[in-house]
Amino acid sequence: MDLASGHSRPAFELASGLMDRGHDVRILSTALHPASRARHAESLARSPHLGRVPVDRPFAGLREILQDWRRSREVLRGLLVDCDLVHGFSLYATSILNMLAPVRIPHILSLNTDFRPPVRDYLTMLAHAPFYFRQLRYSAGLSIPTLLLKHSFFRFERIICWTSYLHEKLLSLGIPVERLARIPVGIDMARFDLRARRDSEGSPLFLYSGALSSLRGIRVLMRAFRIVKGVEAGARLVIADRGPHTINDVPMHAREERRLLQQIAEYGLRDSVVRTESGGDLSAWTNACDAVVLPFNTTIGYSQPPLTLLEAMAHARPVISTRLGSIPEYIQDGVSGLLVEPGDADGLARAMLELTPEAGRTMGRNAGLQIEANHNWEPIVKKTESIYLETLQLH
Repeated sequence: MDLASGHSRPAFELASGLMDRGHDVRILSTALHPASRARHAESLARSPHLGRVPVDRPFAGLREILQDWRRSREVLRGLLVDCDLVHGFSLYATSILNMLAPVRIPHILSLNTDFRPPVRDYLTMLAHAPFYFRQLRYSAGLSIPTLLLKHSFFRFERIICWTSYLHEKLLSLGIPVERLARIPVGIDMARFDLRARRDSEGSPLFLYSGALSSLRGIRVLMRAFRIVKGVEAGARLVIADRGPHTINDVPMHAREERRLLQQIAEYGLRDSVVRTESGGDLSAWTNACDAVVLPFNTTIGYSQPPLTLLEAMAHARPVISTRLGSIPEYIQDGVSGLLVEPGDADGLARAMLELTPEAGRTMGRNAGLQIEANHNWEPIVKKTESIYLETLQLH
């Protein structure tokens, strides 16, 4: 997997849980550039139990694996010779591994991204952020033929779907139901400080966390927040920026950041927008906000479900998001949050203004209870272990 991706945290947490149950686990990844390496080290430092998971980083990137495939096979031979099973957290990376792996062992996939987003999502990306097409992970769903995609899925003995949305898409692609398992992603509640809270000064406070990305609706949010400010002069918006994932993301992040700063200046919001990093103190902002606002524009480029959404729910905060992909599986409109149409700045502003403190508290409690009931790692680790054992018995 890619250690800089949103899948890395759940992979480490699953690995730690499996090690607690007596299994030997190690993570195989490509190398990180310095900025991502520092963030990754900081994240592990806040969770010492994850730091014990051994990690191998023998390749600079997927391109290097393919360019020198003979060397890659030899390296993989040494890494996989004593392994019983491979569990991948990236469809494309694990598919490459599956083709090159010199040792024939079972491969399992955790499917956590939309492998074939709707065409309208690509039209949205083309209209608002065409520069994302330059990277495979954003354009692959459009460029890879259906037959090749289906063939890639048949290389896996089992596919674990994080959401019903992905489960149904695989069935519609023709993947047999017996190859599929529906297991949600876990959330480690121990890494959140649910008591920390920043001063919200009594005014409406909204939080956006994640990448500065047009695909995640950051520009729509700024248009909506300008409307909110016209009604609630004291309203504030906290933007917790995750930063670029990889060195290839740096130009895109810089472009999105320039757009954001232009909007803030144009709308006169310099005194109302607080910018911070999506780091260790985010629990304090999350606990203080009236709602976490995640107005995704497309299903391209992030996990299904978005982990930022689950983390907000874990803090018992209401989430205002969009009717898109797997999000309606987690946010029931009016019960655990509010849903609007993608790209609808007016509708988003109305939702932000109409969310009363009492309704927000009720929705937040419902969201927190939902996480407790469905995303505890202990039963998820046991279910995953049972998939491993079934696969090994059949192989």
